[in-house]
Amino acid sequence: PVPDDMRKQIIQGMIDEILQLQVAKSKKIKVTDAEVEKSLEALAKDNKMSLDAMVKMLKSNGISKQTMLTRLRAQMAWGRYIREMYGALV
Repeated sequence: PVPDDMRKQIIQGMIDEILQLQVAKSKKIKVTDAEVEKSLEALAKDNKMSLDAMVKMLKSNGISKQTMLTRLRAQMAWGRYIREMYGALV
């Protein structure tokens, strides 16, 4: 069982990702499927794993590949949004 405080963090993270994707969509920021897949492959490589091994590890921990792809897409879209909105200030 997941402790209540961790459950709250997980739910808040999911809400944040949905909001990030909505903001990115409203600004017409797109992240292609190929970019997201490439990011997942890079994550596997950074962890010295094959993509298949990473997908199996995620699955064994109750995380589907699609869930991970959605999380990566949200992170990438949010990063692009931040750069678009505030990049000139940095």
